[in-house]
Amino acid sequence: MIRKIQGGTFDDGNHEYRTDAGVWVPSVTQIISLVRYSHFDNINPSVVENAARRGGNAHFLTEQYDAEGELPPPWAPEDELIRFGGYKEWKERENFVPESVELPLISSVYGMAFACTIDRVGMMGGRKTIVELKFTCAPPKTAGIQLAAQEIALTGSPTPGRYTRVVCHVDSRGKAKTIVHRDFQDAQRFIFALGVAYTRMDLGQNIREEIVKQ
Repeated sequence: MIRKIQGGTFDDGNHEYRTDAGVWVPSVTQIISLVRYSHFDNINPSVVENAARRGGNAHFLTEQYDAEGELPPPWAPEDELIRFGGYKEWKERENFVPESVELPLISSVYGMAFACTIDRVGMMGGRKTIVELKFTCAPPKTAGIQLAAQEIALTGSPTPGRYTRVVCHVDSRGKAKTIVHRDFQDAQRFIFALGVAYTRMDLGQNIREEIVKQ
């Protein structure tokens, strides 16, 4: 389904963002992958596929809970229920109050458009907070860059600091950990990657096709 979002449209089916004029816009995760900040070359594809299934479904369960107050069905796979339980416990422990759930938007910095879907925006510890949910064995090293990009998308400013940037990491045992990212250089790392993407497009390279093949 294609729906209207801030800055353009979002196609849920292929997770693709476009401006109102129909121009494709790269996402934060695509930009990070494009410059090889993150890659899965040495990981068995079946492991990656299973992790993506588990993480995606756990995301959906927590989204339904935060947006609609729905608890997961008892027949959901155990590994997904464990991760859902970890998030629910984390939310209560941290007293996190979500205001936006799975928020897609298109923004720009220095004239370069980019897109993202922010897992959660809300209040925690009396501060505006961006939360990235990670249901992985270990939190990815690029999470700080991802969060900085999301703050830039929200504020339109290349300088972060208006939001607390947090990863809620839930492992296979359902243990949830709060990881706060404060490195201002994460914003610079993202802007550099975004600049590389747009330089390549300016040179006539089809980075969209490259991303789709990954």
